Amino acid sequence: MRHRRLEVDSAMPSLISELAASFRLQPFWQGLRDRRFWICCLGGVCGLFFDYRPGISPFFFLAAPLLEEVTWRALCQAELEKILPGRLFLFSRANVFASCLFALSHVFFAPHVVSLLTFFPSLCIGFLWTRFRSVLLCTLLHIYYNAILLW
Repeated sequence: MRHRRLEVDSAMPSLISELAASFRLQPFWQGLRDRRFWICCLGGVCGLFFDYRPGISPFFFLAAPLLEEVTWRALCQAELEKILPGRLFLFSRANVFASCLFALSHVFFAPHVVSLLTFFPSLCIGFLWTRFRSVLLCTLLHIYYNAILLW
């Protein structure tokens, strides 16, 4: 019991340093210059075909994407990458699994078919996370996707 507690306590500084590293600006700028980011942005145009308008608030556009990307990329997907190595086509297994969980979490708050379709933008955002490890870049794309969907 005591040995297990030491493992958990020693893992915490590592998790905090990984989370802090995901907010560095260098991977963010590098991601903005990468064509894959812009390809993911073009994919967001698909959201124009759906009409989904919950209550729009500044929180929804800014804070929610940041909190979701910290939760689903920097914490969930990063940990899943340690457990589920490997790839499925272009995407890591961890990204596919985290995207499934992300889509399912949206169904609880907005029981609408569009909630399940969040799986696909999540795959794009997770792809960028795997490549750049930037919460800021993922948040920017998430804000963009939300804006297109709700415009």
